Formats: sequence, structure tokens, C-alpha cells
Amino acid sequence: MIFEANLKILEKKFPMVWKARNAASVNRMSGIEIGVSKAGDPTLAININGKVTQVVSKYNPIDEAEQFINQLVDVDKYSNVLFYGYGMGYQVECFNQKYPNKSFSIFEPYPEIFYESLKHCSLKQSMINKLNHIYLEYTKDDLSNYLRHLVGSLEGELLLVVHPAYERLFSEMFQRFIQTYKVEISNKLENLRVNSAFEKRWIFNSLINLPVVIQTPNITVAMKERLRNKPVVLVAAGPSLDEEIENLRYIKENGLAYIISVGTAINGLLANDIFPDAACTYDPTDLNAKVFQVLVDKGITNLPLIFGTSTGFEVIQNYPGPKLHMLTSQDTISPFFLQEKQGKAIYKIADAGSVSIIALQLLKLLECNPVILVAQNFAFKKDRTYADSTLVIEDFTQLKPIKVESVTGEDVYTNEDWNRMRKQMEIITGDNKHLEVINTTSGGAKIANTEYISLKEVIQERLSGVVVEEGWYATNESSYDLTDLDVKMKRMALSCRTLLKNIDDIVEMLKKLERAIARRDLPKMNELFPKLDKDMNKVSKNDFFNILVLPMNRVKYEFFMKKIDEIRKELNVLIKAKLILTEFGDFLYRTQHDALVLQPIYKATFDSMGTR
Repeated sequence: MIFEANLKILEKKFPMVWKARNAASVNRMSGIEIGVSKAGDPTLAININGKVTQVVSKYNPIDEAEQFINQLVDVDKYSNVLFYGYGMGYQVECFNQKYPNKSFSIFEPYPEIFYESLKHCSLKQSMINKLNHIYLEYTKDDLSNYLRHLVGSLEGELLLVVHPAYERLFSEMFQRFIQTYKVEISNKLENLRVNSAFEKRWIFNSLINLPVVIQTPNITVAMKERLRNKPVVLVAAGPSLDEEIENLRYIKENGLAYIISVGTAINGLLANDIFPDAACTYDPTDLNAKVFQVLVDKGITNLPLIFGTSTGFEVIQNYPGPKLHMLTSQDTISPFFLQEKQGKAIYKIADAGSVSIIALQLLKLLECNPVILVAQNFAFKKDRTYADSTLVIEDFTQLKPIKVESVTGEDVYTNEDWNRMRKQMEIITGDNKHLEVINTTSGGAKIANTEYISLKEVIQERLSGVVVEEGWYATNESSYDLTDLDVKMKRMALSCRTLLKNIDDIVEMLKKLERAIARRDLPKMNELFPKLDKDMNKVSKNDFFNILVLPMNRVKYEFFMKKIDEIRKELNVLIKAKLILTEFGDFLYRTQHDALVLQPIYKATFDSMGTR
């Protein structure tokens, strides 16, 4: 009866946990033993290799749980609580009784323990009401996925409450949990940092670059047939580049593979009179223009540039040579205006921490084979971070060094940023068994799913004939169907004017709400709430807002939406009104400001394409 009642509760609030209940019988944990404590409560022990160890007290598990919860300090300062290890749930229930206003989540590494507990201990409705998530780990992938979800939903600090028996009995599992949690927190902080730094530049760049995007080939559409199954040498700016100059010169002079430089490697190649077959860039900052200034200074006009559509507009406007583009995931503008031709799929390249990862994704889409990495160190080499002949844009030397495995199995020093990039690249190299990636980087960090072979050996054994076509990048065919372009541009202009009008209406309503708060006029506040919802709904459906303004404020918008959820749950009308005034006012100010800033930019962009 207890189990059936508990399952009904799960089915109602946590249907995915309820559906997965039968999978718990095929899992990692065996030897679960349920008994009765001297106090008369169900107790739990684990039989491991004939040795029985208690998970909860066999004397008085409730008293044990109360003592455990009583030792927690400063609970009120935490916005989020996660219980690692459910056991029989006594500690969770005691926590709920002591802190009835605190919501929490549960992570159980052994689902069979969780479901076994449900057969003997009833779920209290008061506890279920405050329970946000139940995470049950069935596979190693579940751990990363759950923690990514958990970390993504966090606002404020997390109190991690670890079942003392789990930390002792299942230490390996727990340490893996802690390490994965640290990685996900680090990734979230890095994403916040990147988004905060570049969210406005991505949109400005994508908008200003739009006329050039329309006039240039999309490389994923126009060049796939030409580059499929062709060997490509991807040259980065790592310190190993200086060792490979003559090998690269030989490849270039004999047309043995397409050479594509990424980032500042173009400077190292040109300094040694090696012209790659293309340069690839995606950095959104204005500093990126310095990387290609050498081409402008030397008057080089025949070197094609492959650029991401959200790349710094200064590079695209000033670049003297032919251009090809690729749509990037941070560009929300081009997909709205540009329609794919029938049978010509258009792909986006996912944003990443390194242009090498961007380029590798591109080469994978183009089905180039093999891809040969050169100077992709992701590590220090005799305290050097870049090749001597390249331009240093970012200084990585101040970051704390950590040890990783090198391409030859020895230790090599890297740092957290490079290591994060390396792991991102490993997602690409491990995602397609048909993509062969050869890493020729002497002294570099090992990249999983690649084979280390010296570049000299690759030339001797894998690059046997001429493959590079002169003028491979040239085409007269448009990559897009532009039939509706003019209509969409006019629609967007109208959408901007409508958005500004909607904001003005909401501002007037907020002024009324402010007066109602001053008078403590609760009926008026209740009258204004649904009207505000209706007008905010208009904003949320506006094209100009969704495609241009919102992506410029993605970090603030994420926090704003979390605040909105809190406001909806607030029952005190006066407090609710004050929260709305504060949160809506701040968000609308940012929205209005950015819409006004964008107006002249999009007008200039559309005028340059002959549209009013």
C-alpha cells in the first residue's frame, strides 16, 4: 500500500521518475537489506562482499537524521539545496520539518535504493510540495546532464547536503559527482562571462555583416562538393608552428592538401611567405581586425577569408580579399532574413571557445578527410603559448597551470581555458566515426579520438598527389533564396516601431502601478496585473525583440525570467506589485535602450541593400 501511494504521488508531480521505476531493477547496486530499527522504523543496510554496513541507524534513524540536520549552519543564506544520497529519506523529511519554506532537490546515485525506500517510507505531501527535482543516476551521462540542468537553474548559492554514509561507502561515486559538479559550475561561469562580454557585439556584428553575407557564398552550401573527401591541414598558432614551417611550405608548393589557418596563425604563415588556401575567423571583438592588418598592409587581395556571420564587423568591412561565410549560432539575424534554396540545407556552426573548434565543425560539415591538425598545442611549450612569428592577442601565461597527458603520453602543462577548449574539440572528434583527425602537434596536449603522427610522416604516407584546385572558392551562384528579403526587412522595421510603442504603453502602466503602491490601492494593483501580462506578452512575441534585442540581453533575460517565476508565486499583493515595478522597470529600460540604439544601425544596413 505504501509503495502504490508513493508511486501515485510520483506519477502526478514527477512523471519521468515514475516511468523509470522499472529500470531501477537492472542497476549497479545489489545487496540492499531493509530491516526494522529498535525504534520501530524501517532501516537500510548494504551487503558488500558479505559485509553488512548500515546506511541509516539500526537504533533510531529519525533521531540520527535530526542530529544530522541540526548541525547544518547558515541554511537561510542559501537559495538552493541539494541532497546527495536519499537513503530512506529521513534526513530530507527532517530538513523539511525544520525549514518548511525551503525548497530543495534530491540526487540519488543508486535509483534502486530510492525505489526500495518508497516501499517502506511514505512521502509526505508537505515535503513533495517543496521538492523541485529528483535526479536518479542510471548512466554516467545522466550525471553530466542532471548537473548541467541543476547548475543552469541555480540562482544564488547552493547548499550541498551529503548523506554521511554515501560519502563513506560510495566515495568513488561521490568524488565523480563533485568533480562533475565543479566542471559544470566552471562551464556556467564561463558561459556567463562570454555571454556578458559578447552578447551585444554578436548582434551588432551580425546586423552590420548582413549585406556582405548576402553577397558572399555560404561555404557549407557552395563548397561541399568541391571539398568533400579532400585532405585539409588546419594550422593553429601554437608554439609548435615554428617547427613545421618547411613541412607546410612543401605541402603548399605541391598542392598536397588545402591549408586553412585559424586565428593568428595567418601572421606566422605570411611571415614565412606561406599563403594558406584560406584563413578562418570568428572572433566578435574589434581586436580581431589587428590579426588581418598584415594583409591590408601588404596589399594581399587573393587570399580567401572564411568568416562566421557574427565575426567582428571591422574585419569583414576592411578585408581586401574574397570572402566566404558560415552561419554561427550566435547570429539570430541571418536565419530570419535568409531562406534556404530548395534542397540546399543551411547549417549553423555552434559557438565555441576556440576558432579551431569552429573550423573543425565546418570541415566536418564539408566532409573533408582527413583533417590534419598543426600547432594545436592546447598547452605550454617551454613556457611559450604561441609561435614566435604569430600575433599575440590574449595572454594565457597568468592562468594557473595544470598537468594533462601529451600526444606522446607524457605530462604537459596547460591551463583551465585551454583544457576546456580541448574537451570541446574532443566532442567534435568523438562525434563522428567517419571523420579522421590526425594530430601532428609536437609536444601538444593529447586530443581524444585523434591519432598522433608527425607531419613529416603524414606527408610521406598520406599526401601523395595534387588535390588543391586553383580558385576553388569562386562561384557565381547565390547560396540563398532572397525572394522574400524585401518583405522581411519591412516587416522588421514595422516590428521595431511596434515594440517601442508597446514599451511606452507598459511604462505608462507601471507609473499607474507606482501610484497604486503609494496609495496601497490593492484593487487597482490586481486590476493592473493582467493588463501588464497582456502587454508583456505582446513584447515577447515581437520579432524585433526576439531576434535583435533579446539576444543582446540574454544573461539579464535569464535572471529576469527567474524573477518572474518568483513574482507569480508571491501571494502578498503589495509585495508582488513592488517586485513587478522593480524587475519590469529595469528590464524594459534595457529593452528600450537597445531598441533605440539598434534603430539607426538596422536602417543603415537596410539602406545599403537598397531597401527602405
